[in-house]
Amino acid sequence: MEITTREQILNMNEIKFRKLSSEEQVLWVNQRLQDTGNKVEEVAKEISISSSSLSSLMKEGGCRYSRAKKQYVSIEVSQQSKKANQEEFLNYLVENAGIIHKIIDESSSKQLVFDSSIYQTDDTFTSKTVKIKTNTLDEFQTLLKDKYPQFRFQDMLTQAIIDFTKKYK
Repeated sequence: MEITTREQILNMNEIKFRKLSSEEQVLWVNQRLQDTGNKVEEVAKEISISSSSLSSLMKEGGCRYSRAKKQYVSIEVSQQSKKANQEEFLNYLVENAGIIHKIIDESSSKQLVFDSSIYQTDDTFTSKTVKIKTNTLDEFQTLLKDKYPQFRFQDMLTQAIIDFTKKYK
């Protein structure tokens, strides 16, 4: 049985559907998914079949549902695509191994550890006017802007004072 007319597509039921070859079933379901924009569950409901039964039939036909394509695709093609993506990712890692090592080395040697008091909400801030050498302040602000823009100046300054206090107490 070949699906050729729009009437045959629209007048499908479970009995007619099960008489189709696996290839024709996949073609019909994919056509309905494309034409209607419906989900698999809704297409299954059209022919009075459960979505799990429909999925089983598609699997028997060597296909699985691709969320990206919103269609049933050959399991073999899907696995080849997955392998190609994995190989591409591995090649990317190999090509950028030096950069990855550098990032890991830098992040492990210069890991920021914040004192828990930085996150206390019941503490208050005090405003103080202090004199700081211009070069030191510029270097500190540049470091914060370049490497730690997610943190507030007041929190980082507080952490620097905490670190100094713990180190030289």
